[in-house]
Amino acid sequence: MLNLGKLICRDLACTVRAVLTIFGSLAVIVGIALATIAHFPENAESYAQTMLIFLELAVFVCSLAMLATAFAMPLSRFVRAYFSREAALTVCLPIPPSAQMISKLVCCTVWYIPARLIYETAMNLLTKLINSTSVVYTQAESALLDPISWVRGLMFMLMALLFCFMVMLIASAARRRVLFGTVVFIFGGLIVALSYFCIQLGLMKAFTQIFGESETLTKAAQLSDCVFAGSFAAAFYIVCVILLNKVYEVRN
Repeated sequence: MLNLGKLICRDLACTVRAVLTIFGSLAVIVGIALATIAHFPENAESYAQTMLIFLELAVFVCSLAMLATAFAMPLSRFVRAYFSREAALTVCLPIPPSAQMISKLVCCTVWYIPARLIYETAMNLLTKLINSTSVVYTQAESALLDPISWVRGLMFMLMALLFCFMVMLIASAARRRVLFGTVVFIFGGLIVALSYFCIQLGLMKAFTQIFGESETLTKAAQLSDCVFAGSFAAAFYIVCVILLNKVYEVRN
């Protein structure tokens, strides 16, 4: 347990500088774009309207990039731990593969929270500036305060992260990292996506009959997404630990 805590602190310490730099830069861009949009004339010329669209796009892209950063940082730590010169040191550490995986997931969760907060806040302010009476603004405001939506996003991010871990380990075990890994990623991703849509379609039909068209239907659909993503994430986690234990012979 002590080694796991040290590993989590190390992963966070190794990513905090890059994360804060990226978050800070993107947050400044988002703030400038939002401030410009707030002081934009209502009856602007066509070229100015084009500029407004680019500002709105900048807010969306930069906010989304923060979530991508929260995903990329633990992924880069995993690659360095097992696919770089640090791999020999990682194998020698008295830390089981399960702890290595948990550390990367905790790191992703920690950076997901501020990234999601900035993203939702930026989207909330953007839609408010554009049209405060729109349905889109109402949805953005509810997403900011909805804990189920946050958990749903986190579950899907952890599932995607563990899926990438699994693909890299499978490809490395087959000694064909690029080509084989690409094939596994594409077909594996298609299988997961098709499974999601098939399960979601069946559940939505059942939930519609039970709850009808109401807010409860939306909550039930979000909870089913959490269960789906959590189940697949658990399966990917088990496969990764087995591969690290059996194929790479990583031991305590």
